[in-house]
Amino acid sequence: MKITKLCFSLCLTLLAGIFLYSSVSAQPTSLTKDEMLYYTSLWKGERFPDGRPKVSDDIIQTKKYVSVTEAWQILNGLRDTEGQGPVSFGEFRRST
Repeated sequence: MKITKLCFSLCLTLLAGIFLYSSVSAQPTSLTKDEMLYYTSLWKGERFPDGRPKVSDDIIQTKKYVSVTEAWQILNGLRDTEGQGPVSFGEFRRST
């Protein structure tokens, strides 16, 4: 009985460790300077030495509470002209 509980605990811990390690290692840590320049090629202002665009603090503060859904709406050209709120993931709303 004691060995079964110990084996179960060990297996559960091992599975949790594998799951956590795989989700952490799947995340990109940073972009190279060339990648940053490629992905932000439309930026025409100043840049940091590592290629990141220099954005003023007031722009950062206004965008601080924008959700991912709202940001993707803007990037995809969708607007909330009917006052329906943000489009949820998987929902497609055509602008009229």
